[in-house]
Amino acid sequence: MARILKWTGLVVLVGVVLLLVVYGRYVSAILNQPQMFLPPAIDEELPALPRLAGRVRVLAFSKTNAFRHHEAIPAAGSMLEALAVEHGWGLAQTENGAAFSASVLEGIDVVVLNNCTGRLFNEAQQSAFQRFVERGGGVVALHAAGDSSYEWGWWVDELIRARFLDHPMTLHIQDATLHNEGVTHPLTAHLGATWQLADEWYNFDHSPRSRVEVLLRIDEQTYDPERSPMGDDHPVLWWHALGDGRVVYSALGHVPGLYKDPDYRQLIRAAVDWTASGERTADAYRTDQTGH
Repeated sequence: MARILKWTGLVVLVGVVLLLVVYGRYVSAILNQPQMFLPPAIDEELPALPRLAGRVRVLAFSKTNAFRHHEAIPAAGSMLEALAVEHGWGLAQTENGAAFSASVLEGIDVVVLNNCTGRLFNEAQQSAFQRFVERGGGVVALHAAGDSSYEWGWWVDELIRARFLDHPMTLHIQDATLHNEGVTHPLTAHLGATWQLADEWYNFDHSPRSRVEVLLRIDEQTYDPERSPMGDDHPVLWWHALGDGRVVYSALGHVPGLYKDPDYRQLIRAAVDWTASGERTADAYRTDQTGH
C-alpha cells in the first residue's frame, strides 16, 4: 500500500508541475500579448497628428491586434526618426487606424507599415488606404506586416502578394545567406552579391516572383527553414506597382538590432525615397486598379 501511495503521490506531483508549467505559459502569454486574446480594437476617432512638411512626408503605422513585436516596433521607430532627421523627411508615427482617412492621407507621400498585425481597419479606412496606394502613394511594409489583415483579400493578394505560413521555431534566429538580385536597383545597389544576416526567416505559401520584382532571396542551403521550405526561389524582399502606387515589402526585421545595421538602414531610406518618387524600372510589375 505504501508503494502505491508513493507512486500515486509522484504521479500527482508530476501532473501538478506540468499543469503549473502549462498554466504559467498561458498566463505569461496573456500578460505579454493580451491583444491576442481580445476582439480586435478598431479605432474610430482621428488621432492628433502634426501637419507634415519635408522632402518626403511619412506616416509610420504600428497598430497591433495580433502578435506584437515588442522590440522590433520601437527599434524600427527609432530608425525612422533618425532617418527623418538625416534626410529631411516629415514623420508622424501612430497606432491609430483612424489615421487612414482621406483627410490625413492626402498629406502623406509614404506609409511605413511597422510590424502591424491583425485586423487593423474598418471598411472606410480600408477604402481610404486602397485609394491612397492606387492613386500614387508609396508603401514600405516591414516584416510582420506580411503576417497581417488576413480578413482583407486586397492586403494579402495585392499589397503583399504572398501569404505568410510560418517561420523556424526550433532554431528561431539563424544566420543565412541572402542573394542580391537587385544589384542595380536603388534599394539594394549598395549591397554585394550576397549578404549574411541573422534573423527570423518567414516562409510563404508561394513565391510571388511572377507578380513582383524580387530584390533579395534567401539561400535555404545556408539555414533550416523547418516546416515549410520554399526551395530555390524564396524571396524575402520585393517591390511592385499597384495602380499608380509603389509597394516595397521586406520580410526582414524581427531582430531589433537589424534596424541599427547601416546596410539595412540605407535600404529602408532608399525604399522610402524611391516609393515616394514614383520612379519605376519594370512596367511588367505594374497592375491597374482592379489588380490585373
